[in-house]
Amino acid sequence: MGLYILFALTTAIAGSILLLYPTLNRLEQEQPLNVLVQSKALTYMVFLSIGTIIAPLLFIACIIPKSSQVFQDTLLDSIKD
Repeated sequence: MGLYILFALTTAIAGSILLLYPTLNRLEQEQPLNVLVQSKALTYMVFLSIGTIIAPLLFIACIIPKSSQVFQDTLLDSIKD
């Protein structure tokens, strides 16, 4: 149980660095007044919380580059206004 919690937290942190950070930067360039860009701390906290829960799915997106790019593009498309 302890190892899974470590895995989940590590995956969520890596996912926020590898997946969310570049996506928010792209969104900030395209839509600087977007709510997610203006409240980055809350966005990261929510992503870390959800990322901890869905760590096995997020792990795949972190280690496979093609999957990572698809995840980022889909995330960007879904959060645009």
